[in-house]
Parts: sequence; structure tokens; C-alpha cells
Amino acid sequence: MFERYPPSSVRALFIARNTAAAAGSPTIDDEHLVAGLVEVLPLAGPFRTTVLQKLHLTVPEELSASEESDIPFSPGVKRLLSFAMLEADQLGHHRIRPEHLLLAVLAESASPASRVLHEAGVDRQMLIQSAAEDASLDDRPLPRGEGRLRAGVIDNTCQ
Repeated sequence: MFERYPPSSVRALFIARNTAAAAGSPTIDDEHLVAGLVEVLPLAGPFRTTVLQKLHLTVPEELSASEESDIPFSPGVKRLLSFAMLEADQLGHHRIRPEHLLLAVLAESASPASRVLHEAGVDRQMLIQSAAEDASLDDRPLPRGEGRLRAGVIDNTCQ
């Protein structure tokens, strides 16, 4: 499932898992995902602290890759992962970058994480531009039909 994810997106998922574990959550929820994304995305620097404070989350300094802390994605995060794939596909990007994941969160307007991102000044166009700049450096064209066939299939681990 995660073969289209560059290292930055995979790292964001690990951070999300560790943030969920630190918060005592039984699942990785959208706010944990956002915490991971603002940690890895360079353009998030100006709003990182605000977003984490408004979500009442602290990102652990040390990342653990142990299987003991495997926490499943919530149904909402599974849906966001699918939406992120569709966002990347619609933009013609092969890799599913942190920006695509944030675009998916922003599209969930009823979500508290989406409201926090909007309040912090994160907007769709900024994310699209950033994803396009990154894609121009290392993306390859998306093969016809790839991703869309698997859009509904989400693995329950982040490894």
C-alpha cells in the first residue's frame, strides 16, 4: 500500500503513530496524522506550533519503530489515505506526499483537524504548489489507472 509514499510521508505516519501512542489513543486519528505531517513538511514551519497547540498534542522527541506500539488507523484516517491517493492522482503525481495528505484533511471540513489547519492559514493552493514543486524534482508520470484501482484498499499498518 505504501509503495507510492516517499520517505517524508512514511516518516509522517510513524510520527502520527507515536503521537497517538503518547496520547494514549487506541487508534491513529486525523489529528495524529496532522501532527506527523506538520513535523515533516518544511512549509509547515510557520504554523507547526499553533497547529499542535490547538490540537492539544505533543509530538514525542524519540521515534519508536517497535511492533509493540502498532496502533491501527482509524476508519477516518483510512479514508484520508484513500483521498490523498486520489488528490495525487488528480494532480498527476505518482508519489503521495505530505501535501496530498494535508489536502485530504482540508477537504474534511467537519473535522476539528481541518478547522485547525484552516485557522492556521493553511490553504489548498499553497499545498498544491508545494506538491508540484516537489514532484517536478523526483516524480515520475503516473501510469494509466494506477492508484485508482487500489484507492479503496488500505493496509492497517504503517510499515
